[in-house]
Amino acid sequence: MAQKQYNKWIILSAVVIGSIMGPIDGSVVNLAMPEFTKIFHTNITTVSWVSMIYLLVVSSLMMTFGRLGDILGYKKLYEYGLLTFSISSLILSFSVNIHMLIIMRAIQAVGAAMLMSMSSAIITSVFPPNERGKALGINAMSISIGLAIGPTLGGFLLKYLGWPSIFYINVPIGVIGYIGPIQLYLKTKECQKNLTHMVPPTFLCF
Repeated sequence: MAQKQYNKWIILSAVVIGSIMGPIDGSVVNLAMPEFTKIFHTNITTVSWVSMIYLLVVSSLMMTFGRLGDILGYKKLYEYGLLTFSISSLILSFSVNIHMLIIMRAIQAVGAAMLMSMSSAIITSVFPPNERGKALGINAMSISIGLAIGPTLGGFLLKYLGWPSIFYINVPIGVIGYIGPIQLYLKTKECQKNLTHMVPPTFLCF
C-alpha cells in the first residue's frame, strides 16, 4: 500500500513537468515578439501568428487527443506529446525565417495538446476519488506557476542567451519528463480495436 501511494505521487510529479512546459513557453514567446520582427525582418501582424497558431492548434486538437488517449493509452500519448514538444522546441531554436517559426510552432502545439489532454486523464486514472481533487489542484497550480514565471524567465533568457534559448530550454525539461518516473510506474491502457468513435470529436474540433 505504501509503495502504491508513493508511486502515484511520483507519477503526478512527472505529469506536472509536462503540464508546466506549455504555459512557460506560451508566456515567454510573447516577450520575444519584438525581437522576431527585427531578426526576421517582418511586421508584427505576421509575427503574431507565432502565438495565434499555437492557441488555435491546441484548442482544436484537445478533444481528439482526449479520445485517442482512451484508445491508445494515456501513457503512450503523453510520451508522444513530450517527444513532439521537445523535438519541435529544439528545431524552433534553429529557425531561419518567420515561416519556419510559425510552422514549427504549430507542430509544437500538437505536442502541447497531447500533454494538456492527457495530464488530467492520467491523474484521474491513478488517484482514488478522495485524493483526485487535490492532485488535479496541484496540476492546475503548476500551470499557473508556469504562466507566472514565464515572463521573468523569458526576460532573463532573451537578455543573456538570445531568442533561441526560449525554445531549447524546453528540451531538458522534456527529457526529464520522458525518462522520469512515469516510465517506471504508469501502465498503458489496452488499445481498443474500434476506432470509429474518434470520428465525431474529430469533426467537432474543426
